[in-house]
Amino acid sequence: MIVRLPSEARRRTRRQTDFEAKLDWQLRMTLTGRWLEFKREYSFAAPRRHRADFAWLGARLLVEVQGGIWMGKGAHSGGSAIERDIEKVQLAVLHGWRLLPVTTDQVRSGEAVELVRKVLESGAPTEGTR
Repeated sequence: MIVRLPSEARRRTRRQTDFEAKLDWQLRMTLTGRWLEFKREYSFAAPRRHRADFAWLGARLLVEVQGGIWMGKGAHSGGSAIERDIEKVQLAVLHGWRLLPVTTDQVRSGEAVELVRKVLESGAPTEGTR
């Protein structure tokens, strides 16, 4: 039996990249306590469809893995894609979020996890503050 998602769910579901999966694993292996609780593919500016790869709700932190930046034809390299990314950053800031972009090289080396840890330990906001 084939189970089909409703069209809205199909549209909003996307396959995570290898680097997002690696960062997810690294975060789960490295972070402890309250920082271990993060969301994947978090919609942060409803009713807009902008989602962040990772989100720490209490810390108001969003993390985006920027893949394909050296390929020339990555998802974020064209003019309209860059405009969408800028709008996404603006909406995140206007909604009280901090946005930390990381590269696939930073994920590969483990530097991305260290950056996330530093931001989380730097006196992050608590739940309900903006």
